[in-house]
Amino acid sequence: LNIAPDSAALLKRAVGASVVSNGPISGMAQYRGMSRMRVSSRINGQFISPGGPNWMDPPLSYAPAAHLESLEVHRGIASVSAGMETIGGVVDANTWQGRFADTGHLVEGRIRAGTHSVNQASLLSGAFVASNEQHRLKLSGLSEQADDAEFASGEILPTEYQRNRLDVGYGLRMGRHHLQLDYGRNETGDSGTPALPMDIEYIDSDLFGFGYDYAGEGWTMNSQVWLSRIDHGMTNYHLRRPPANGARFRRNTTDVDNAGFSVALTVDGWRFGVDAHDEAHNSHIDNPNNPMFFATNFNDAERRLFGVFAEKTIRFAGDWQLELGGRYNRIDSDAGDVDATPARIGMGPAMALRDAFNDADRSVTDNNVDLVAKLRYAPGAGISYYLGAARKTRAPSYQERYLWLPLQATAGLADGRTYTGNLDLESEVAAEVELGLDYDKGRLHIAPRVFYRDVQDYIQGGVSTNTAAVMFVRMMNMMNGTSNPDPLEFHNVDAKLYGIDMDWRWALAEGWSLSGVLN
Repeated sequence: LNIAPDSAALLKRAVGASVVSNGPISGMAQYRGMSRMRVSSRINGQFISPGGPNWMDPPLSYAPAAHLESLEVHRGIASVSAGMETIGGVVDANTWQGRFADTGHLVEGRIRAGTHSVNQASLLSGAFVASNEQHRLKLSGLSEQADDAEFASGEILPTEYQRNRLDVGYGLRMGRHHLQLDYGRNETGDSGTPALPMDIEYIDSDLFGFGYDYAGEGWTMNSQVWLSRIDHGMTNYHLRRPPANGARFRRNTTDVDNAGFSVALTVDGWRFGVDAHDEAHNSHIDNPNNPMFFATNFNDAERRLFGVFAEKTIRFAGDWQLELGGRYNRIDSDAGDVDATPARIGMGPAMALRDAFNDADRSVTDNNVDLVAKLRYAPGAGISYYLGAARKTRAPSYQERYLWLPLQATAGLADGRTYTGNLDLESEVAAEVELGLDYDKGRLHIAPRVFYRDVQDYIQGGVSTNTAAVMFVRMMNMMNGTSNPDPLEFHNVDAKLYGIDMDWRWALAEGWSLSGVLN
């Protein structure tokens, strides 16, 4: 029995997808060479911005593997209706919700339990639903933990993890109306993220969701509202070998408030919608050995996204289908004043960084337009040809814009380098084309895709033009006896991503087949 806790690890089975694993429960979705905030991940149709600036709790961590019903990768170019910023693709995770009874009453449930010897891992998970034709009540719980993984010469530090989860939900079905209310409490305890500079001390999350669907005569409406509060603490000393110098102990406490909604209307091949998401982040760094030390990493760093879209599917000439879509997104970003002990005590480079940031106009608005066209031709049973083209955009994240002090708070890059943000960043704009074939005849199924993506203003760390940031890192090296390289700065560059991916299956005999994925 596979009791691995990370849902993102399952992406390795999907065409074109993989996982960037910074820890046993900190896997980030990757698709066709893009990952982190470039891949839009939804949990039961809702968006969750991670609680920490280094993505120790990526979105998919809020759908534990033991509770999954499905994990879907939207292959290739995502439709404009699939999400707000989908430049790198879309992943949908759905947890098990149970069913309404067709008649009378229904009680059903799922229980999973297991253990692993390599790390003394244990899992106990249960989900239960009681329903009739109109009402559905769900209760689910999860407890999973593990020690550091062992190998012949010792242990891999730090790879332990601990997570508890409780969910309650209520569904109401009356005629054409369907209403759903959900609440989840996620508590992550001591958990290692060995690829990152710190490990998880706690992640306490409260997740609220409300959904309402209506099925009219020839039309449907789907809507959702979501809210969440995430409090997160991490350190560089409580799970891994602590720094030899007590002055280098660090603890980072963060929080984020998420809120958003989506409404979509489908009628006569058209799909219209409006959606929004707001995230507000705070991050404070201290040293338990020095009460005078602090750094306000992010102070009310907010990103507000509002989008509208329209999409049309057209069938013509019998064998042809065309999807056309357009989306407009407005992204407003802002951040509050910052400070840190090095700046307060008069260290020149730190003062220059702080004052330059606090004196700058940090309010930025990005107006972005996405366009999608997807054409499919199916001349006969079991075969179809596909051509897709798109313009996709993404505005800078709050880390890329507002990271004022050289740190590794980079949404999980885990490259060991420090970065500073850039208030002058432009949005990424990708032009993409995709060509494919689906063949399913006789014993053979094969579905290759070839893609090419040209990204203008791709956001990438490069040589820093911020003299104060470079001087700050060099001065800290002298004071602490470290040898950190000069910091990088987020810049806009040009990028090209291209490749091929394919799934295939060959039926050998009745009940026997070979299948695989090529990326």
